[in-house]
Amino acid sequence: MKRAGRLVVVIGVALLLGCDGESVDESSDPSSAAVGGQRPTLIVVTLDTTRADHLSCYGYPIATTPRLDERAGSALRFGRAYAPMAQTLPSHASLFTGLSPREHGLTDNHRSLAAEVETLAERLS
Repeated sequence: MKRAGRLVVVIGVALLLGCDGESVDESSDPSSAAVGGQRPTLIVVTLDTTRADHLSCYGYPIATTPRLDERAGSALRFGRAYAPMAQTLPSHASLFTGLSPREHGLTDNHRSLAAEVETLAERLS
């Protein structure tokens, strides 16, 4: 299979941090970061097995993803994304815990994340 020019996005198209042009103090605890007295808006978009070269925000000439393009135009967008595993559940668990599959214990799609493993949602709550 030819892979040049393609980015198979397993974990996600992007991690979009919408801060309305304000900067966030990166030296502080990210769970308490605030912009103008408010917490920044964090939107994580994940698309399973989506080819980036068929998304217009990544250069596809046909407007296939107008709403995603609209958001991506003013957000932090990554040009390359790498998954720690080729399976969805372990990759998502890594994305939302910051741990490798060996650390969080999910190495296939047929298990559940242990209750004691802290997730991004719990950290930012």
